[in-house]
Amino acid sequence: MKKSSIIITILVIILAALCLIYFPAARTQQSAPEMNTPAPSDALPVGNTQPTPIVVENFEGEADPSVMRLNMKDWNWISTTSADGAVTSPKTEKQFTLTFKNDNSFSARTDCNGIGGSYQAKGDTIAFTDMMSTLMFCEGSQENEFSKNLSEAERYHFTSKGELVLILQSGSGEMVFR
Repeated sequence: MKKSSIIITILVIILAALCLIYFPAARTQQSAPEMNTPAPSDALPVGNTQPTPIVVENFEGEADPSVMRLNMKDWNWISTTSADGAVTSPKTEKQFTLTFKNDNSFSARTDCNGIGGSYQAKGDTIAFTDMMSTLMFCEGSQENEFSKNLSEAERYHFTSKGELVLILQSGSGEMVFR
């Protein structure tokens, strides 16, 4: 009995270490700054001389979608609207985040686990692949719906409100991030 407890403890420690390696967003929680200015290397492709977009929390007014980039900030899930008009929002604000990296990988933080994988974006199309997640169980979590919707995303666009909108397969709905 004691031997199996030690083995289980070692496996839990290894799993936790792997989560910290593969899901660095779960390691630290950043407080929401008033302004988030990405590092120049994260903002634009090499050789591009456009100014680095500045993201302001609680933005009201108009943003320029033509300068917005997937990797310009950590995106907070605001809502998902299905084709029948049903709206699902996170139970707790800013609990679900989506972060795009320059190497075509992404990470997400949910109300329970961390999610990671790859993404491909070309034009207005997007696909999330090789998705993996930590495996903690949380009663009442919205994680399954969130990750299912991510896997169904096929197109995206930015709005003049500074939002990222993921359009789900076959027009079945859309996810809004801010």
